[in-house]
Amino acid sequence: MAEIAGKKPQQTLYIQGATTGSAETAIRLPNTTLAALFPTEGTVFELDPQEADYPTQWSSDYAGCTSEAARRAKWRDECWPYPKAGAHADGSCLRTRKQAERFLDDIDQAMKYLLASNTTLGAQVQRMEIMEKNIVTSQGNTQASESVIRDADMAKAMTDYVKSNVLSQSASAMLAQANQHASRVMSLLQS
Repeated sequence: MAEIAGKKPQQTLYIQGATTGSAETAIRLPNTTLAALFPTEGTVFELDPQEADYPTQWSSDYAGCTSEAARRAKWRDECWPYPKAGAHADGSCLRTRKQAERFLDDIDQAMKYLLASNTTLGAQVQRMEIMEKNIVTSQGNTQASESVIRDADMAKAMTDYVKSNVLSQSASAMLAQANQHASRVMSLLQS
């Protein structure tokens, strides 16, 4: 997956289904590479929440925060699924207690991101299963419609055949009757 500057570490794919209900279904695939789990300082990903990402109303969990910045920082650490830039992927930074705590925070954030990714993938699998069921149902309906059309075409052909047969027999009967009447008239004239 290519990294695109300013984008979240995910990719959106569009799957074109055979039915109108599944046309251009968007499937979001999270990037779970080490570059996404432990982004360096110069990462190309947009990892920090934007203004629209923050909740409009804060729950009671944030009542102890003294400022809006503290609430946002706590929410970013606890709820925001994306890791922070500058995360370390190895334990080489464990020289001091502060570095070890930072490393554990990075691991915790990566685990939250993986959990959010797992949830996203589960939802996408569910959407694809529903799309598959829609396609199977649509295919079954199409085959049933085609069968009904064939049955109607066959019934029309049989009706046309019977009609032609009745007309042919009627014409033969009328000709026979006309011949019979002509012979009666001839016999009257001869007498």
